[in-house]
Amino acid sequence: MKTQIAATFFGLIVAVSAQSFAADFPKSGAAEYDTYYVFEKVATMDSGVGTSAITEFTGITRNVKGDGPFHNMSVHCLMHSTVIADKWDGSGVTAQPTPPPTKRLF
Repeated sequence: MKTQIAATFFGLIVAVSAQSFAADFPKSGAAEYDTYYVFEKVATMDSGVGTSAITEFTGITRNVKGDGPFHNMSVHCLMHSTVIADKWDGSGVTAQPTPPPTKRLF
């Protein structure tokens, strides 16, 4: 059941992101962005052998010029990290939906 839910969620992400058309973006160029995050440790665990944590990040990405397709894009990330014998490992996922009226998910 969890596999079906995960597959459905992944399919939804692909379908929504497919709405982003190449015509919306210039063929070349550069932009400067600032991204601000707030980090919150949701859970931690110490097993005696190692430690782990789940951290949630929320924030915003802004184009320094104040316009463009990625301006005022919200950022929401969830990450799991583990430290065992001084070796850090982590993985996570980030969703960055653009502000309305666009319907892109990157």
